[in-house]
Amino acid sequence: MISAQEFLATVTESQWWDEAKLQAWQRRLLAPLLTHARATVPFYALRLNPVMRPDGSINWERWRELPILTRDDVSRNFKSMLSRRPVPDHGRLTDVSSSGSTGHPVTVRTTGFLNMMAAVCNWRAQQWAGLDWSKDMVAVMAEQNRQPGTVLGPWGPPWLAQAKKGRMIYTTYDTDNHLRLDLMADRRAAYLAATPGGFSVLADMARAEDRRIRLEAVLSRGNKATPFIQQEMAEVFGARTIEQYSSKECGTIAHPCAAGDGWHVNAEAMLVEILDDNNEPVAPGEEGRAIITPFGMSAFPLIRYDQGDRLVQGGPCRCGRILPHFHEIAGRVRDDFLRPNGEVIPDLSMEARVALGAGRWQVAKVGEHSYEVRYVPRDWGTARDPARFMALFRQAFYDEAVVRCVEVTDLALNANAKFKERTLEWHP
Repeated sequence: MISAQEFLATVTESQWWDEAKLQAWQRRLLAPLLTHARATVPFYALRLNPVMRPDGSINWERWRELPILTRDDVSRNFKSMLSRRPVPDHGRLTDVSSSGSTGHPVTVRTTGFLNMMAAVCNWRAQQWAGLDWSKDMVAVMAEQNRQPGTVLGPWGPPWLAQAKKGRMIYTTYDTDNHLRLDLMADRRAAYLAATPGGFSVLADMARAEDRRIRLEAVLSRGNKATPFIQQEMAEVFGARTIEQYSSKECGTIAHPCAAGDGWHVNAEAMLVEILDDNNEPVAPGEEGRAIITPFGMSAFPLIRYDQGDRLVQGGPCRCGRILPHFHEIAGRVRDDFLRPNGEVIPDLSMEARVALGAGRWQVAKVGEHSYEVRYVPRDWGTARDPARFMALFRQAFYDEAVVRCVEVTDLALNANAKFKERTLEWHP
């Protein structure tokens, strides 16, 4: 297995390769994955036949004949999708379960190879963003039987002299947020890595307690950091928000372009296709389903996996990087609100939030044409304007839609500190 140091050197160079050289790299990693899956994974014994020639070589021209792997396939076939002979060089095997933000949680078996690739792609993106690995970061992590506040090793490439100075400060999803704020202040942390839901809770608390804590950046994972949350981070902590697009099944998929124009796929670690409902590639500017094949998932191969996200296809990026590019993450298929004519309903605007006098909120579909906005009140320095909110709601939704606004004292995060601003609670 390639080392992290070697892989970082590769991805630092490969972002500027031409398309042919990048494709050759992808096929160099994809070919042994397909061969391994067919030979050692019962689920793939026949499924990969369209691309497998009698001599064992790969017919890449028939790639799109391979069936799409659904979340339902994964959840129903866990045992038959496990490799009977995991690749020894691919490191530690770990069973992980998704949070179910798509409405369909799944469990897969990841490898050290997948996790190494994800870490290296994160480091490259941190270089794009100009982060300083010599400074401390408070991180929200899965439980590791450590005390919150434990000082871990470097969060940057550990072989670099600069990164050896920076420390990751350990906290968990259920660490008390007063303690988390104390750690950020006491360590004079420059960075915070957490979920957007966790950011908004910390911002509310810091504002209520008049905590003057400054950060250079927050590193967001797990959900989209909405414009509201990004504004909160800037106002409360003075921090810019740096997002990543990732999943527990596939690792780190994409990062925002350094030039500020959309997202670049970590194509050295996976193949990402953006397809329409007929499984055909979409054109630039069109929206499609994200179909992902992570090269490091050898213990539980995910070949042409539809994880339930929608992306808007991009074209050549102005930054000059050849890495595949898309304009935006349009959302989870499960989170769609639809007008009666089938159009997707956009998010409510900041103007609507201010008119309602809301800070954090959640919009829930609770009936065929019934919605509920649950919100934590916020004083925006202007009088609330319920009539203006209703006008903005109808403008975004549709005339038959009925909305009930419910003031609450808090909006709970789930076990992984995730929070969905829109949720479907009614299904026909």
